[in-house]
Amino acid sequence: MNRSTLRSRPSPLKLPAFTLLEMIGVMAAVALLGLALAPVLIQQLDRLAWEKETSQLKAFADGFRQGVLKTKTIPNQTGWDQMLATNLGLEISQVRTNERGQARVFLIDPAFQIDANVGLSSNYVQNANGVTNQPVNPRLLIVSSLVKALPTNLVSGVASSTAAFSNIWVVAEGSVPAGWSWNGRGEDLTVQRIHLADMFLRLELNRNDVGGSGGRYSIEGAFSAGVPGPGPAYGAYFIDGTQLRLYDDADYLEYSEILHRSQSFYFVLGTWRSDKFLGRTVDRLGPIDLQQAAAQFLASKTNQCALNAGVTTWTVRDAMIAYMSNYVGWCQAGFPGCTVSGNKNPTAPYGDVLGANQSQPGSQAYMSAKATGLICQQAN
Repeated sequence: MNRSTLRSRPSPLKLPAFTLLEMIGVMAAVALLGLALAPVLIQQLDRLAWEKETSQLKAFADGFRQGVLKTKTIPNQTGWDQMLATNLGLEISQVRTNERGQARVFLIDPAFQIDANVGLSSNYVQNANGVTNQPVNPRLLIVSSLVKALPTNLVSGVASSTAAFSNIWVVAEGSVPAGWSWNGRGEDLTVQRIHLADMFLRLELNRNDVGGSGGRYSIEGAFSAGVPGPGPAYGAYFIDGTQLRLYDDADYLEYSEILHRSQSFYFVLGTWRSDKFLGRTVDRLGPIDLQQAAAQFLASKTNQCALNAGVTTWTVRDAMIAYMSNYVGWCQAGFPGCTVSGNKNPTAPYGDVLGANQSQPGSQAYMSAKATGLICQQAN
């Protein structure tokens, strides 16, 4: 590098720079731009918060319905938050309050009626009798506000009136319900509707036999004294997913079903039918159904862990065939050892064989005894 090159470089003191006046002008422009964009940014943040709260309340509605299905109960304002917290894995405080720190409100339609229970005056708990009449207006609301607290007269529980509840139920998105005295905006309000009418199913049971005391049934394991008859059908409403068991004239279990639709059954000549006197009996699996299930099981992928313990799909199938064969013989012998509340201690001759079947490869007892040996450790 020569002296001429050094002389050609500009001095650092002569580089272009902002003057104080120019700096003030730039800062003023940035401030004005920020002021112009702030409302738009706040609006976008509020919209994102509204969408998140809407999604959260939709999850609440689904969780509430799942809780009703699992527990066969409908809680009122004293238990709605606990049910949601249990089903969704949340703290109760997370259910009661949204992320903006505003309290949510759980409202019950004043016209909500389950037989004599009006407005869910107490938590509805299903029993073996169900409810005689179809529930009326089984409507619930969860209301939330993102900015302003909800009106002070809006508290969890039964709404102040049917009209006040309906005004919230029908309010359009982004609007304030009619009759509200509130300084909040409709855009900040989130309303989640829960309608439970479709969760109640009609069950009808009719007994055409004149004599005897047969026609017993049970709901979720609770026995009835028997369907009265002959005469009009016994009818009640039960929550979707209720377990029904029907027993023949000897009080042996004849049929079991998880109710997912309205059903009717008739007790005729000591047995249950799904149609009237000359109709077909209740649906049961046939030989073809069992054959198809067995074929699919035998064609399934081999469990190497079970194979190491000497258990294959074929040994399981053979054990099940032997068990079912002996079970049929036990039934034909009159179920020796059986009681009205279940098969307690099956007795000879087939009962003893059934007990011995439990030690065969593929049986539940055998699999339980071999459980440790059937576990494949990933490290191996």
